[in-house]
Amino acid sequence: MNRDIQQLDRIRALVEESPIDAQEKKPILEKIEELKSPLETDKWIYRIVVSALSAAIILIFPLAMFASEEFIKLLLPLSTAAVGGLVGLLAPSPGRQ
Repeated sequence: MNRDIQQLDRIRALVEESPIDAQEKKPILEKIEELKSPLETDKWIYRIVVSALSAAIILIFPLAMFASEEFIKLLLPLSTAAVGGLVGLLAPSPGRQ
């Protein structure tokens, strides 16, 4: 996906440098922006996912103190999945280095 974004950025640069007049460039550049992934353009998606995973991790500790043993066995996979998801989101991707 990162390569696709880089290619769109290259296309945008080519359009901006081209001798096409500004009125014709505007709709082309708008279409290029629409092609970008929502994960690249909408920062609220990232914030909501990180907040939800963090809340899941934080809420597990008080629930585990007062829960039965069987309920704790259900919470353990949920908490490890939430921690893994959070680490995966916060770790830098190799493609961006």
